[in-house]
Amino acid sequence: MLQHADSLHAELNKLQARLDEINQEREHLEKEIEILQNKLFEAITSVTTPTPLTVSSTEEKIKLFRSLFRGREDVYPVRWEAKTGEKCGYSPACSNEWKRPLCIKPRIKCSVCENRELVPVTDEVIQAHITGKHTIGVYPLLPDETCCFLAADFDKVTWKEDAAAFQNPEFYKAQAMRLSTYGKERIISCAEDFDKHIGLPRGCLGEALELLKVHGIRADIGV
Repeated sequence: MLQHADSLHAELNKLQARLDEINQEREHLEKEIEILQNKLFEAITSVTTPTPLTVSSTEEKIKLFRSLFRGREDVYPVRWEAKTGEKCGYSPACSNEWKRPLCIKPRIKCSVCENRELVPVTDEVIQAHITGKHTIGVYPLLPDETCCFLAADFDKVTWKEDAAAFQNPEFYKAQAMRLSTYGKERIISCAEDFDKHIGLPRGCLGEALELLKVHGIRADIGV
């Protein structure tokens, strides 16, 4: 009986020692991960700031626009508005739209039209959008079901509270996996920090000025 107990005790010690080794290895790996994450964050934040749009060429502006709002390249939605002004919306751009006899709207809907020819996204399409010749949208979901950007709309009575509590899922994902959260903000900021100024989202200027006034801070406003 004692021999059996000694055997169990030895096995227990063996397992405990193995567990201690695993915990030490885990701590080592977590430190290595944190170091790599810090290096990655420094590499990303050290990238040269892009040339301001005010002095950029048309090609640079288009390139920047397409990098920020990258979606499907084979099709894009274009805004339309009824002659009465009562209805508006977005529909996939078609090269045959209103070309008779290929297009027979409104008798045949675009979604079932055999002559529909979707228009791909080109630099010319983006330039026309930037210069106001037409208004286009983007289909952000790519064929592989991934997305390159996120848009959030805060337009209800509690929009300020909602914006201030816009949580960053990457922070909580790393936290749940017991990984380093260095460089991951808990709340997604709706402002952008520059060297000598801060960029605020539309609609926040009045609230920001009131807050600065309360704390006796003078603000220089630029466009």
